[in-house]
Amino acid sequence: MTPTSRSGLSWPRGIAVNRLVAWGILAWHGGCIVLGNLGCFVTWPIPLIIENEPPVLDQSFEEPGELVSIDSEAQVAWVFASDPDADGTLLFVWQLGSTLLVDEPQRIEVEDDEGGIAVYWRDTVALPYDVDDDGERLRVEIIDPDGGNLELSWPVEVL
Repeated sequence: MTPTSRSGLSWPRGIAVNRLVAWGILAWHGGCIVLGNLGCFVTWPIPLIIENEPPVLDQSFEEPGELVSIDSEAQVAWVFASDPDADGTLLFVWQLGSTLLVDEPQRIEVEDDEGGIAVYWRDTVALPYDVDDDGERLRVEIIDPDGGNLELSWPVEVL
């Protein structure tokens, strides 16, 4: 005789089930029948999925899409960007034609209107003077820690 058979439950031989668990299963099954299957649904926590918002352009040296003229004097390109839903470092990937341009982004913290701290990222690159870049595009891709990205580009003329 198994421990559950003493309580009036019949289980296949060799299966010893805790009496409390057995009564819980029977009560759940009985509730399903009485409630017309409304009580039979098993609920699991539903994960909250938050969409990643891409970085936002706050300012740039020229409006995206406007013509950028490079002459023999030192030229720089810069952008200010922020990530509306993350506090990690933004990655800036600059490209002029087939040339990668690299600089270390700077984190800038500013007190906002609500007394909190707004975080902006600034990246500046020097534009090389090369007549072969005439007609190319200057591109920057801004990538946040969660993989969201923002792509900007400017047509280039070399004087």
